[in-house]
Amino acid sequence: MQHKHLFLTINKYLKLLEVGTKFPSEVHLEIRARLKSQRDPHLILSFYNEVALKGIVTGHDAQSGIRFKLGEAIRKISARKVEAAYRLLKTQGPIHPICHQKILDKLACNRELEKGALDCYNNIIADGYVPDLWTYNRLLDCLCDANNIEMAWKILDDMVAKGIRPNVVTFNTLIKGFVARGDMNKVWHVFRIMNQHNIVPSVITYSLIMNNQLMRQARQQSGRYSIRNVTDSDIPLDARAIGCLFEGLGQVNDTRGMWLLYKKVCKRQIKCSRGVYNIVIKFTLKSGWCTAAFEVYEQMLAANVLPSLRSYNLLIKGFVHQANLLKAMHVFNDMLARGFPGDLITCNALIEGHLKQGNMTEVFSVLEMMREWKLKPDVRTLYAIIRYYVSSHELEKARELFDKMVKPEYCYPRPDITVYNVLIDGYLNVAGNFDEANRLFRQSIDEKLQPMLYTYNTLIRAHVKHRQLDRAVELFYDMQNNHRLHPDAFSFYNLIIGYLREDRGREAMEMKKMMEERKINNRIGILSNLLEYHKQHHLRDKIINVEL
Repeated sequence: MQHKHLFLTINKYLKLLEVGTKFPSEVHLEIRARLKSQRDPHLILSFYNEVALKGIVTGHDAQSGIRFKLGEAIRKISARKVEAAYRLLKTQGPIHPICHQKILDKLACNRELEKGALDCYNNIIADGYVPDLWTYNRLLDCLCDANNIEMAWKILDDMVAKGIRPNVVTFNTLIKGFVARGDMNKVWHVFRIMNQHNIVPSVITYSLIMNNQLMRQARQQSGRYSIRNVTDSDIPLDARAIGCLFEGLGQVNDTRGMWLLYKKVCKRQIKCSRGVYNIVIKFTLKSGWCTAAFEVYEQMLAANVLPSLRSYNLLIKGFVHQANLLKAMHVFNDMLARGFPGDLITCNALIEGHLKQGNMTEVFSVLEMMREWKLKPDVRTLYAIIRYYVSSHELEKARELFDKMVKPEYCYPRPDITVYNVLIDGYLNVAGNFDEANRLFRQSIDEKLQPMLYTYNTLIRAHVKHRQLDRAVELFYDMQNNHRLHPDAFSFYNLIIGYLREDRGREAMEMKKMMEERKINNRIGILSNLLEYHKQHHLRDKIINVEL
């Protein structure tokens, strides 16, 4: 038989509970089940507060059970509504510390409710109850988000005085607040306190500092201030923390700071990860420090850290860019000896290096190696070779390779506008073949490739040079009307010179006026002098020999 109180309303149940009415457990469970469908925060808080005050829930985990169920009940209710219900509940009588603590957790989620969270905390302390570490951390997070760091610091002192030992999350929260404020002295003070409490900084600790924009500015202005403080202090550093420091220095391109840190890490015999070695290699090569990069590579091998394909690619590309093909080949041969087949990045770097030395035999050797590794050349591979052929005035070989590129089975992806540009430039300036250059230009349009300003400037310059001014003017307006490209100073310069050569000073002046209206900086200072001289003397023969 069902109990008669099973059909009580929740409000009636609470009133009976307040006057000491005893209910069997099935009634409590029924009322709690009905609360799940409620969205009234005051009703929910009242229910769990009465349950806690009357000690209805028994057992070893009674208090944690009430806290968990209350948290679930108000999880989807906004913090502002919970705060309003909390104010009303305070006027109706005492609030159990467990409920107080859960309300504080909820209010601390919203930094705009900072005052409500502090009020709740003070009420908990006034009741003689000490919040747990989780609640303290949530309150500190709320205060730091609200930029009330001073109060957060007082709460930390109160927390320690009450015997609650802070953890790394506690200090990370404070560091986040001080970093956001830009107070790096306080950050290092927190580091020292962490060390006193024997708390090792985590990756998050260092990430909060190294990845913050204010910290980047501070480091740039103060000459690696953070590195001196971290590496020269007695703050314990592990491999993960070192990795964060190197990543932070990499983000601001501070190669000198990175090298200083690397030397100190080696001195303290801290083992670096492969990622750290890769970062140091990348930035030392970027700064042209080939000897230092090779030294890091040898130390990496000596530390029994096996390089990855990325490590080898960084070294090979870096040495090629620094015109040190000998070391690039040394690293490449070492890579093959360790059983690493190269990828497209490796092959492109080697091809670029051999082309710089004009060694086509080695280029074809790399291409053959790519076929063995079943690697298909990409646009960058063949662009480099075509550019070499064009610069060597071997247009037939360049065109033969280009015709292969347009076949999907030979190259992926298809040739882009940069490949067309280098061929167009070759036909115009090497062979003087306007028809083929224009045909390639139209082909790029048919392939739905967006022309570059460089493409148009190359064509305009060549047409002006060979006295085809009308075609040059047509291209000048075509790039604006059909491709939304804005001419630059060189576009105007080429046309003005063309007009002056044809003794059309008025059109040249109109072009200069258009240039000024568009606020294009006249970086070529001779324009004004040429126009003025032409206007005064009409000496066409003095202008036709101007070098384009």
